[in-house]
Amino acid sequence: MTDRTASAHSLFLILVFSLSMWLSGSANAQSKGDVFFGYSFTSSGLRVSVPGGSHSEVTAGRASLNGWDASASLKILPFIRGVVDVGAGYGNLPVDFSAFGFPTQRISIRTNLHTYLLGPRAAISARKMTLFGHALFGVAHQNLGTNPTLNVGTRDSAFAFALGGGLDTPLVSRLAFRVGGDYLRTTLFHATQHNPRFITGLVVKF
Repeated sequence: MTDRTASAHSLFLILVFSLSMWLSGSANAQSKGDVFFGYSFTSSGLRVSVPGGSHSEVTAGRASLNGWDASASLKILPFIRGVVDVGAGYGNLPVDFSAFGFPTQRISIRTNLHTYLLGPRAAISARKMTLFGHALFGVAHQNLGTNPTLNVGTRDSAFAFALGGGLDTPLVSRLAFRVGGDYLRTTLFHATQHNPRFITGLVVKF
């Protein structure tokens, strides 16, 4: 783990601890919250362009990342909740490899994207359904798997935020089904990525 990655993760842990302490004080007055776990899909806009003396490597498209997302929220005001969200996506990044005297080849490089976010969520309930929107801030970490053919194999951590929301539909008792989406913006590898993210799964309310 690089010094930059370690610093980013340490900052996230400090923020989570601070939020937990703040929320625990509010929990005495308002104990309502929820825990979510489910599937996530992210279209990663990471770009790789590595020119070499006799070859070049250029990203040929977006990476479709399948993974999971988990979050917990606690009510702190009548319509406001504090949220901690952790997610991960795994997939392949298509890269065109061009070498002098040889035809261009398309090769897939394994990649994964992890996010550690927290922030406020506004939620309203109507007809037993809950509609919410949030603004989450934190750290994203992406890793590119090493490929012996290409000059890639690195990782980076940087600031990230997600703007989005979703809808909770009740199933039975305290169990609900959630569908949501985010605009996830990351700034990895000294560039900006605009990533749509979709989540769906089960919510336990308490």
